[in-house]
Amino acid sequence: MKMNMNTKVKFDNGRDVTSDVPAKVKLVAVAKDEAAYLAEWVFFHLYMGFDAIDIYLNRTSDNSAEVLEAIQRRYPMVNFYYADWIDFCPFEVAGYIQYLVYAKAFAACRDEKQFDYLMFLDIDEFWMPDTLSYKVGNCITDNSGADCISFQWFNEKGKGKAFSNLSYDVTGWLAPLMKSLFRVNAEIKKLRLHVPELKDGRICLCDGTVYKATPTKKECLQEELHKLRKVMIVHRLFRSPKEYVSLLNRGRPTDTIPLKLNREGYNFAGNPAPEQRFHIDRHSFALYQAAYTQFLVDTQMEPLLETARRFVEQRYRATLRNMLKVPKAYFVSMMRVLRGVTLASVSKDIYLGIRTYFSANRCTSSKELIALAKQVESVDLRLALIVWRKALELRPNGPMIKARIAEYEAIKLKPGMKRADLTNKQI
Repeated sequence: MKMNMNTKVKFDNGRDVTSDVPAKVKLVAVAKDEAAYLAEWVFFHLYMGFDAIDIYLNRTSDNSAEVLEAIQRRYPMVNFYYADWIDFCPFEVAGYIQYLVYAKAFAACRDEKQFDYLMFLDIDEFWMPDTLSYKVGNCITDNSGADCISFQWFNEKGKGKAFSNLSYDVTGWLAPLMKSLFRVNAEIKKLRLHVPELKDGRICLCDGTVYKATPTKKECLQEELHKLRKVMIVHRLFRSPKEYVSLLNRGRPTDTIPLKLNREGYNFAGNPAPEQRFHIDRHSFALYQAAYTQFLVDTQMEPLLETARRFVEQRYRATLRNMLKVPKAYFVSMMRVLRGVTLASVSKDIYLGIRTYFSANRCTSSKELIALAKQVESVDLRLALIVWRKALELRPNGPMIKARIAEYEAIKLKPGMKRADLTNKQI
């Protein structure tokens, strides 16, 4: 198909054309300072057949609104709203932004009766089939007896290059968490972020398998059911080292700490799992790429993306500054979050940031630094080595400090390697 400035990408949601009343599907998300990623995320899900997309912006300081306005001018099924009204709620309530927004969106969707199915995704989550000709409507048709269809997370491994687009060959790890597509008229007892609690009804996986949750975590799939299926939720949690570090500066709504400390590290996510590859049909992916390229032209998106990417770079620098403001009680947690960041330019910045942290927080006692180093050894030996070297500056003749440094310098330390991982021979 020849494309030009006046070409508008058309979408097929994979519905059964013989159906008198085809299912309509709405996608809802909450976004904070994610302008650099909104265009790709929105277009991809329109391409996959979602009929409408609503995005709620909260505490946003980048150009997300301009990006979405540019998209909305061409694609009126994309809408965005401000959710800053949540901040008028008491702190203990306002910390649950997603729950509040999702409940509001669900209630409105049910009352308006314009959509049959609803799905909640984050901007780093993609509803991804192994062939992009398989639309969300196809999945609904294949599981027509289900009230809720749940899809397993696949955490994508981070890449060295910043702002990389989706790939047809995704390397990563299976994770137990799910995301769900459910009937608006289902008997919902309680909305949850990943899998709704039904009063009555059937929850299945995309291949028709009955969903079984772990006994203690109702939104996590039982381990014996973990496997790559036709549709996965590709979770772009890590992206690149610089983007990962930049995103740490957003913090969490329920925290007063200036950095997001609920991460396990770059390319670390929960329990270890074998690395796997999720392949997408290359022909269908090439068609998608061509359509996305045209979408960027149609919406005149490139200048807006350049602005958004500059914001990510500025936020990365802010993360480095805010490292110095993390209380010493959270120092080890910060080291856990930063482990695995290996790209030379970024790891150098982190190294300097940690060194500066000691001066900024008046860590002038070698005894204090030794205690910190021993704690960090349970997280990452490479980061612990930085602390030991700082301790040596304060106690240059300390035999234990020198022994520890010599020991670690003689070993090829890997990201996330802990002291407990060392063999007797290495020790």
